[in-house]
Amino acid sequence: MSPFTSFVLSVVPCVAATPWTADLERQPVHARPALEVRYTSGARDAFEIEAEEYRLIGELRAPHRLVDADNRDDEWLWFELRGPDGATHASRSNPEPSRINLYRRGPYFCEIHWLDVRLADANGALAPLKGD
Repeated sequence: MSPFTSFVLSVVPCVAATPWTADLERQPVHARPALEVRYTSGARDAFEIEAEEYRLIGELRAPHRLVDADNRDDEWLWFELRGPDGATHASRSNPEPSRINLYRRGPYFCEIHWLDVRLADANGALAPLKGD
């Protein structure tokens, strides 16, 4: 017997019928719209949403905005609260970092929770809010 032995691995696809089989036949992966969410770097100071028709950057450091990736002046989202006394608190003024968790993803969605987004006034004082 030779000291060298060859192994041949044969992989046979096994596909069990699932409740989604019919859906997958009608909506093959290559025909679905592009959608991806990821951190922009290992520093985790921003995340990117890349879709078929747009690309957005979520800033996880001040000013905590969601902006167009190609034009950072084009703001899509930020958080702001104006109290009955006229005082304004906004995510733009909070110096503390925020974070995201990607909870679920499907063929047409990515469920992202943006956490630890605090609202502060222009001096950095946090709004007197509590929430989950």
